[in-house]
Amino acid sequence: SEFAPDRKAILPEVVRTYEAWQKALAEKKDKAILEDLEQAYETQLDRLLATNVDVNAVNEVLEMGGPEQAKTLKAIADKYPGRGPLLNKMESAYTVWAKAKGPLDDPADLQRMLRGAGVLEFHILASSSSANAEEFSEYQKRLQERGPRYRPEDQYRWYEVPKPDSVHGITGKFGGKTWVLAYAKDPMKVLDKSRPEWKLTDAYPQRDSNGLPAVGFEFNEIGAGYFGDLTRNNIGNALCIILDEKAYSAPVIRSAISGRGIIEGKFSMDEVNYLVSTLNAGSLDARLKDTPIAVNSIGPSLGQDNRSAGFRAGLVAAACVIAFMLVYYLYAGLIADFALFLNILLILAMMAVLQATFTMAGIAGIILTIGMAVDANVLIFERMREEKEKLQSLRLIIKNGFDRALPTILDSNITTIITSIVLYYIGTEEVKGFALTLGLGLVINIFTAVFVTKVMFNLLAKWGMIKSLPMLQLIRRPNIDWVSKQKYFWGVSAVLIVMALVAWPLRGEDKYDIEFRGGTSVQIELNQPKSLGMEQVRDEVVKAGASLVDSAKALRQAKLVADGQQKNVYTLEFS
Repeated sequence: SEFAPDRKAILPEVVRTYEAWQKALAEKKDKAILEDLEQAYETQLDRLLATNVDVNAVNEVLEMGGPEQAKTLKAIADKYPGRGPLLNKMESAYTVWAKAKGPLDDPADLQRMLRGAGVLEFHILASSSSANAEEFSEYQKRLQERGPRYRPEDQYRWYEVPKPDSVHGITGKFGGKTWVLAYAKDPMKVLDKSRPEWKLTDAYPQRDSNGLPAVGFEFNEIGAGYFGDLTRNNIGNALCIILDEKAYSAPVIRSAISGRGIIEGKFSMDEVNYLVSTLNAGSLDARLKDTPIAVNSIGPSLGQDNRSAGFRAGLVAAACVIAFMLVYYLYAGLIADFALFLNILLILAMMAVLQATFTMAGIAGIILTIGMAVDANVLIFERMREEKEKLQSLRLIIKNGFDRALPTILDSNITTIITSIVLYYIGTEEVKGFALTLGLGLVINIFTAVFVTKVMFNLLAKWGMIKSLPMLQLIRRPNIDWVSKQKYFWGVSAVLIVMALVAWPLRGEDKYDIEFRGGTSVQIELNQPKSLGMEQVRDEVVKAGASLVDSAKALRQAKLVADGQQKNVYTLEFS
């Protein structure tokens, strides 16, 4: 009531009319009396709802941009004076979010898009002859004030028109978009998904009567019957063709049509191809289940932080490896660093060719590849060191070093590549990202570490640019008889194995993460570094959900787990 003072006066009227209506229902009053009381209640309810700012309408205004956005927001603020500061905050938050957001900012958006993709409907447009001007004036007034909100009792409904010049009828403007009014649910005026067992059998590119690109479609036998009845009963009226709740064209019906139709709208060929693929996808029998198997949602700001952290970790790892190789192996390390740089470039190029996307797990795969790429060079260089101790020539040192290290390099890389292939085909999406970058990196590593570095060594030796291969050696030849101490190693290994076998069942369900137990996991990261104990964090979370009984109950039963790797990061697990 602070933001809508007149709401206090309306609420008692809503309660009074509702109670009167319910009382009449209980007393089984006459139908006319019941209808009058219900109408009185709905009138008061509409008055109450009119005091609310429609969040969806505000979102549509924010998407407009430009001077029209500022003008419309000011009109909303003038209508709801107390909401001005909140509208300003919402606009500021939207501006920040819009800079970082992706094409889909909520899992629900994707689910709605996939469930609704290719849903074709046919609605007869409202016309001045089908109702009085006062009724349509009321609809247009509601559109201006509250946006295209549909109520179950409405006879008509507003539909967005992507191309305003392609649909003519009773139209209105809201949020910088054009909307057209059509029948909502009259079975004589509408063919939509409420009718059972009808669907499209085909959609294909076509040309309209003017030779412009259009979309043709065909029905199954049941759909052809419905469509024939609809067009036969509405000859002379405009038939609005609606795809995924957007009106694309509204031709006037000249005669009954049954088996096929055409969508016109001055489309480009790209738009026609998109509509054809969307319609054909929507005609499939397969549909998403109501409850997804899993939903992984990352906010845009957190996603940006993750991306920065991932690339930063990759750069630090590469810098450390490059520095070590350069300091420890000198000239040979410089060649290895060049091969490593080439390896990373080729991985990025292959990711671009395959149109693969980077994930955090994928970046981890690249970082692991950096280590394994250098591992191959270390094997080669250590074999070269052994050959150098035999006082052989530089060319023979290079040849024998590569020849002796090659079997070991191939064995280690090929076995890991096989593992990557298995992970890619049977793993989840996160695991696939890791497997893809690791597998690509290892295949490229065999090329760069074995072929590229060998060619560079031979060329530099041939041109006289390297005369010797100096290297540091921190650890001399060890002289330890490990085999004689095997009984100690057997004993320690046996104790550790027994301890692991005993500890595994004792941990119970705690040893499984949320992926294996089901439920919900929420990670909370504190904005400001602050030392909080586990109980303090739990209490704060429970307080935040105290107003919601079910949520508070779930939070009290939730398990709070501190992240051992990151400060100020906690995970709530619900099962």
